[in-house]
Amino acid sequence: MEAMWTRFLPVVAAAREVVAWGRIGDVFAVQGDLCAYRESQPEHRLFAKDLGGGAILDLGVYVVNFAQAFLGDLKEIDSRARLFPSGVEKAASFNLVHAGGGLSSLAAGFDGYGPGRMVVIGTRGWIETEPRLHHPSMIAVHRNDVLPRIIEAVPTGRG
Repeated sequence: MEAMWTRFLPVVAAAREVVAWGRIGDVFAVQGDLCAYRESQPEHRLFAKDLGGGAILDLGVYVVNFAQAFLGDLKEIDSRARLFPSGVEKAASFNLVHAGGGLSSLAAGFDGYGPGRMVVIGTRGWIETEPRLHHPSMIAVHRNDVLPRIIEAVPTGRG
């Protein structure tokens, strides 16, 4: 569980409660990204193959872990990546099939900025985390024909 502090963020706990209450129905999909531009520096650990560098280990683990929190274990993985000259991932996309049949479509990368938003999709609505996955302060719960409900859950630290 090294570095999986996002699992315990107040917003993630609130989203789990909304799902447990059945507010968005049965969860069948998760979408999202965590992209953060990083200038390539071959000597830095993020870009060094022998130090486990790359976007998958540094950023991708968070989006995959988030998807697993709502859809369970993985059954199938289809992933594609763009590489830095060092051979580590500059960016990667993940299309995952979870053991219960749920699907997730995720991305992570160092070569650009992204919203860092995760979406949990159910049969009766969806939940969006805002503004960025690694330090969100609220979720928006959307249901058909109902105004979105905003739930604020400000983190007390930064990881």
